[in-house]
This record gives sequence, C-alpha cells and structure tokens, in this order.
Amino acid sequence: MSDWLERRPFSFNRPGLRKPWQRAILSVVLAAVVSASGCAGDDDVGGVWKTPESEAGPADALHPGFSGLVALSAGQFGRDVAGSIFLFTDSYNKVSAFGDCPCLYMEKAEFSNGWLTFEAIRCDGTSVVGELEMAAEDEDEVLRGKVTDEDGVSSTLVLVRKGDDETVRDEEWNLGCEAP
Repeated sequence: MSDWLERRPFSFNRPGLRKPWQRAILSVVLAAVVSASGCAGDDDVGGVWKTPESEAGPADALHPGFSGLVALSAGQFGRDVAGSIFLFTDSYNKVSAFGDCPCLYMEKAEFSNGWLTFEAIRCDGTSVVGELEMAAEDEDEVLRGKVTDEDGVSSTLVLVRKGDDETVRDEEWNLGCEAP
C-alpha cells in the first residue's frame, strides 16, 4: 500500500474535474448538500430582545416575586445559543436592575424550527425551562412563549428584537450579569 501512495500523490485537482463548468456544478451540488444537512436554514435569534412596556408584569417563574421588564441577550452559533436573561424593575438600566437576582444564564439553549428552547439557572441555583417561538408581528420580530420553574410555576414572556449581534457588542449586553 505504501508503494501506491508514493507513486500517486493526492491532489484536489482531480483529473475528471478540469473544466470550469464541471467545478461549478460540483460547487452547486455541495452547497445544496450543506443546506439540506441543517447547516443553514433557520432564522438567527442572536441579538437583544426586550419586553415591551405594555407587556411588563409578573414573571414569578424567573424569580419569585419578580414583576417588571425582561431583556434577553443572545448569540447564536449554528443551532446552539448562548446568552443571559436580565430582570429590570421599571427601565432598562443598571439602577433599575432587579436587586434580588439581576440575571439568569441560559444553558442548554438551542434555536431550531423557529423555537428557542433553553434552561436558565436562577440565583438560588434552581432552574427554569423556556420555550419561545419566533414570529413576525406587525413589523417586529417577536419571541413569545412560556418559562416554567421546577415547581411548575409558569410565566408568559413576550420579547421584541431591539438589536442584532452588533448591538449586543456595542451596548455591552455580552458581559453576563453586568447589565448595561
């Protein structure tokens, strides 16, 4: 076998694909295979999402006794998502951060077929599970769904996209619990 390798060096310039139109067809076929395999397709959930003030209210599943505004900062990597959920009392600034537990870290988060599913760890070490569907409402992109804690307490969340991945970096939403 080693004699064969020495006599025949490997080359990506295969003898059967010397014509440009043959390479173009191969490129199109490979792109179709990659798209069909799930490497492309879903919308991107990365960015900053915030509760509209009209939707603010109790969200006991995120923290017992919490009522206010929620912001989600997410980055998407294929189907995997990383991010934090921030809790605010009445405005999106550090002064209004919910004192008992200002944020939760998302774990085991994934975005697939229009659904963001995740587990988030609360400050007391317990977890909540979230299932949010991405949809278009009016002219906004919206995440809408439920979060449920370990005791079965459930809260409805409505989050509207307020910025993309660039907003996450520029406004420093990517610094974990150090909310902007």
